[in-house]
Amino acid sequence: MLFRSRGFSIEAWLNPLGRPGLPEAVATSIAIALCATAIATTLGVLIALALVRHDFRGKGAADLLVFLPMSTPEIVLGTSLLTLFISSTGWAWLPKGVLYPLGFQTILIAHVMFNISYVVVTMRARLQGFPRHLEEAAMDLYANEWTTFWRVTDRKSTRLNSSHVKRSRMPSSA
Repeated sequence: MLFRSRGFSIEAWLNPLGRPGLPEAVATSIAIALCATAIATTLGVLIALALVRHDFRGKGAADLLVFLPMSTPEIVLGTSLLTLFISSTGWAWLPKGVLYPLGFQTILIAHVMFNISYVVVTMRARLQGFPRHLEEAAMDLYANEWTTFWRVTDRKSTRLNSSHVKRSRMPSSA
């Protein structure tokens, strides 16, 4: 696309979505942001709970895989995912059209992969200092696991859930 200056004007400020295709791009960006935030938050909280509360074989490898996207430059992560998506066309076990051609689902996968590490790290730090006796007291009062999670664990970590959303956006969409 070639940009030619037509002089100083405030025309773009008066009609910010006047360029063809721009309203659709903004709507797609908002949809990606909302979906990626919901998915990354859900998976990140579950992964953090598993890492904090359970000992299992491969916990060190899971820690490495959580920190890997955070330590990798975004351009390297994006290029690697693009290569993966394009090479997936030769995989017989993957239905055709899932990862290639590129589209909404591949952008969503890339954003979730980037965001999930930040959610896990933040929630894990919050849950490590979490007073387990509050959950045990709720269970003693006949609350089941889901009720305990939603009324005790989630409420105590809600501040952190909202704070990670501010930090977990990809730099390219800032």
